[in-house]
Amino acid sequence: MRDIIDERNERERISKSIIKFWNVNYMPRQPEPEISVPQEAETQLPQEAAAEETEEMYNKTTGSYSGSYGRQEVKDEVTKGQIEKILQEKSDSLRSLIDENRS
Repeated sequence: MRDIIDERNERERISKSIIKFWNVNYMPRQPEPEISVPQEAETQLPQEAAAEETEEMYNKTTGSYSGSYGRQEVKDEVTKGQIEKILQEKSDSLRSLIDENRS
């Protein structure tokens, strides 16, 4: 029979342990029931836009929301240049590898 001390010790043990991905059970989000409240058209537009954006972030393959990471345009010219340089290096190295194997 477990008492309060055993439960406390179990909570402490769990809080200090490392969480493994195979021990985590993800529960899919349940759709929230819609409440029909009369609203003005102006207030409905931002809500609809947010709902569409959330749907775009949902990845059907993984069954999760990908978030907004990498969806924003890079505004800094230095960062754009670095990204283009990195991508160009990969394509150049790939082309040289293909050319070497053709010979």
